[in-house]
Amino acid sequence: MQTLTCTHQAIRELVQASAFVELNRFFDRLEAQWRQAPTGEFPAYLAAIEGHMLLDQENQSDRALSQVLRAWIDACPRAYHPQVVMGMHCFHRACQVQVGGQRNAARLLAVEQICESATAHLLRAMDRSAHPVAAAIGMLRISAQFHEPGWLLQLFHGEPARFRPSAHADVEVQEAAAPLLVRHGLLALAELPQALPLYLGKRIVHENEDPRYYWLRHALIARPGCFEAIQALAVYLLPRWGDSLDAFELLVNGPLCATWDERLRNALRWMAVEGRLMLPQADPLQAVADWQQVVEDWSERPLRPRERAVVLAWRGTLRSRASGDHAGAMRDFAASLACNADLGTIRAMGVPFRCLAELILRDGMADERQLLHGAIERLCDGRSHAAACALRAAGHRFGLWALPRSAEQARLWLQRAVNRQCAGQAPGFEVLEVARLLWAANRHEVACYLYERCAELNLPGAALALYELHHGGLANTPAHYLDDEAAGYWLQRAVEAGSRQAKYNLACLRMDGDEDLNERSAMLAVRRLLVDALGNPQINARARLHLGILLRRFGEAQERTEAVAYLLSLVEHPDPWLAGRASAELGLAWMQGRGTRKQSRFAAIEWVNRAASLQPRDSAIGDIQAEILNSHNRVKTLFTQCGAALFRGTLHASELPPKQAFTHTESLRVQPASDRLRHVHKPRLSGPMQG
Repeated sequence: MQTLTCTHQAIRELVQASAFVELNRFFDRLEAQWRQAPTGEFPAYLAAIEGHMLLDQENQSDRALSQVLRAWIDACPRAYHPQVVMGMHCFHRACQVQVGGQRNAARLLAVEQICESATAHLLRAMDRSAHPVAAAIGMLRISAQFHEPGWLLQLFHGEPARFRPSAHADVEVQEAAAPLLVRHGLLALAELPQALPLYLGKRIVHENEDPRYYWLRHALIARPGCFEAIQALAVYLLPRWGDSLDAFELLVNGPLCATWDERLRNALRWMAVEGRLMLPQADPLQAVADWQQVVEDWSERPLRPRERAVVLAWRGTLRSRASGDHAGAMRDFAASLACNADLGTIRAMGVPFRCLAELILRDGMADERQLLHGAIERLCDGRSHAAACALRAAGHRFGLWALPRSAEQARLWLQRAVNRQCAGQAPGFEVLEVARLLWAANRHEVACYLYERCAELNLPGAALALYELHHGGLANTPAHYLDDEAAGYWLQRAVEAGSRQAKYNLACLRMDGDEDLNERSAMLAVRRLLVDALGNPQINARARLHLGILLRRFGEAQERTEAVAYLLSLVEHPDPWLAGRASAELGLAWMQGRGTRKQSRFAAIEWVNRAASLQPRDSAIGDIQAEILNSHNRVKTLFTQCGAALFRGTLHASELPPKQAFTHTESLRVQPASDRLRHVHKPRLSGPMQG
């Protein structure tokens, strides 16, 4: 079997030498090998057709790849493969542009224009081969994921090709779409094809409605029973593309797959399972047991090496998590790595790789067969698995896991790890999770190296992680790592990088510190930090709480009204600490008449007693309750509550706590002094991560 690594290396060498004629011969030989091999057993050819192998795209841009492909087309103008690869390159760029930002008219136009170019190249390819299977598969994918260009439909109807999406778009939309193409080194199609390739026949009725089946039919004419063509259709029959598993099963059990052996049919069936693989978070024991049964069943089926590698890896992961059978898990991981499959291309290997790393690094499982070394190298070979690259960098830097010491290799692999992470190629195991795992395994120097290098490479989250490290936010931190100056430096770096979590932390530190927030400019600076932090869903509620506290204490009249609105939005939050603290702050607002319709001790007592009922042991809430109730003196407390009840005035129901959470009778009950703090001081704000 020709591995993808060998194929990639051979193609890269030819491209670097600009040996495009020889590159064309290499692709022709790959196609011949693919045709001679049993269907579904030679993945190198269709993987090469995707175009990713021509350059090291982790260090070179899409624009550079477009230039290489144009040079290949110019060097071999009548060749089949440069047109196919350019068509697939355009298809992938269309996918990239489609999900690369806000959906609008300009982005939709750019996608349509790139699909036009992809279609034109694939049609040209069909004129250059008697058996253009790869080109037909490319057209199948375009018609399944996007829409065929309007001019192609006109050609199929025997009309001149005229329809262009740009002709119906406003000038402003065309101008906004152009940079989306230029970014990838592409241009709008200059001239429309005016005839279909001779290879293509007429469409039958249902193929006009669903052109995927037209292109599948032509791919199967060129190579009967072609696994890759049927697999390309099967992908778009999965539920994630809006279809049903019934349609998927009809395909697998239907006549198109009738000549296959059971391993190939199972390869398609496994696609539906692999897309749903995950370690459950809710009700984990039962859910993990259910998944264990699924993979155990699959391990007994006839499978290709590619699918067997994934099944065994997940069986090992679930064994380790469900029953603590770490030795059995290690055996499964060893068997998975022994499978003759290109693991680096399989995203589903990310979670098992994480489990293997945890067993060896954190849990101390013996690794006599150097499974971690093998997994790192195998997973680095693909275009995913940033975590494997990060571990490889650490291994080269410190001479770990049978990797030779090399500062240069460490630098290259860590750059690759960050590039993959930023491109979303870190399935199940991210780069900073590698550093956290190493820290938990008491490899502090190695973890700190990863954190610092990643921060220097501007990996999102790395600078904030270094702040937490030097601030003492990580468990078992050696004393020599604790450094307030370094923590402040990295927190500021994280803020400058736009981290909303960092902005929230800095705002909390400034509110809890000695800074005079009565100074208007200082208060507004903290407010800006908190408003920016609202964009992070994980800390949105806490940011609203701190905005309420800040504006209630230091804001002007209109801002105090905003403060009350922020606090009211939290009083029924599912987190009792947030709901309690917001209620206590509303008590202070009513007592002082800041941001409320009027001053009301009665409303203040109602709100603070609700806070105390939600969080009876919270010292900050206890302080606020003591201030509102005059708790340093039982007589004053009694007079305070009685006076509040007698002179409550007119209060709307919306101005009092929700009745289902707290009753009026409870609010008038005088609590024993022993149940409250016996001293009064200025309420202290919670720290950045408290709660």
